[in-house]
Amino acid sequence: MLEGFALAHGCWLSANVSARRSGDEAGTAGTRDLARLLAEVDRTGAKAVLVGDSKQLPEIAAGGLFAALTERLPALELKDNRRQQHEWEIEALRQLRDGATTHALHAYLDHGRITVGHDAHHTKTLLLGDWWASIVSGDDAVMLAGRRVDVAELNMCAHVRAEAAGHLSGPVLDVGGRPIRAGDKVMMLRNDRKVGVRNGNRGTVVEVDPDERTMRVQLARRAVDVPTRYLDAGYVGHAYAMTVNKAHGTTCDATMLLGDDLLYRELAYEAMSRGRKENRIYMCRATVADLDLQLEDGPHARTVDAGDPIAVLAAGFERRRNKQLAVESIAWVPLEAWGTCDLLAERNRVRSLLEQAPPDRSADLAALERSRRETESKVQVTRRSIAQLESR
Repeated sequence: MLEGFALAHGCWLSANVSARRSGDEAGTAGTRDLARLLAEVDRTGAKAVLVGDSKQLPEIAAGGLFAALTERLPALELKDNRRQQHEWEIEALRQLRDGATTHALHAYLDHGRITVGHDAHHTKTLLLGDWWASIVSGDDAVMLAGRRVDVAELNMCAHVRAEAAGHLSGPVLDVGGRPIRAGDKVMMLRNDRKVGVRNGNRGTVVEVDPDERTMRVQLARRAVDVPTRYLDAGYVGHAYAMTVNKAHGTTCDATMLLGDDLLYRELAYEAMSRGRKENRIYMCRATVADLDLQLEDGPHARTVDAGDPIAVLAAGFERRRNKQLAVESIAWVPLEAWGTCDLLAERNRVRSLLEQAPPDRSADLAALERSRRETESKVQVTRRSIAQLESR
């Protein structure tokens, strides 16, 4: 068994000492992945350091293990907020995280952090205007949204705004349908040790070469040359706007969140904790006018006024998407209370479920990934050969 101690913002599980892996995203690790990792740690006698926050974005796959560990093991908790600058915002974030959502909502309203637009276009116009004002004042401001289609639209609008203001220069390089020029803010979308970048790295384009299909990007502490293969794979995108999931771990001066009817507490808490100076939410009247929204699922769920964006936002603050382990969602029955017939029936039921379960396709996925990388490599070789033949 692994022994150790867990905490709400991070947990430490140890079996002897030896190797260590740390990070801040253990709360987003799926239960199966985390179980395999901890089993390997236990087998090798290493030490696993799991750091995360179960109140932030939930796991994409089946989850709940990290949160369960923090509840069952002795905890060390990081409580001091060293990012936000205003005491009222620190308190509002704590209230949002802990479920006192009405108090948090009123705090954001009282300090003018919630803006309501007449329709989708008007709302995005207000958001873009505030974002540009922050950029002009010298702040590192980022726009956030829950949907990728909204992120793409905001990024293109921001690129056009920066271009019109004379912040961009030089030729245009098309990367996956996105026009990029020197001066553009971009994000790396995949880890690549050879290039020296990690997924989520943000930087400013120094120069682009449309003929060679390369670019040079100034990251936080160094400049990197991004090769053709990385660009052609579509691994570079604009960084003016991003999804809340992509912003996980990001720290900036200001964030502007495009809210909608799919907003939930963990996503709101993640988004409203990225900016040091200010974090804002933008809601739209028209997108919620014909919805019949509920605060929670089930026949006894409370409905909200779908025509009131603030009521929709309040419902989003209340709504949770945290994952739970299966053992937490069923009533626990002591083994002594089971008769022999009941145990046999339960065994047969579990066997039947296992027989109907789909096969584990993780090995197939890994094989397909390798095949894709090999194919991409061959395509690049072929393109270079064609370029050489055409130049003769």
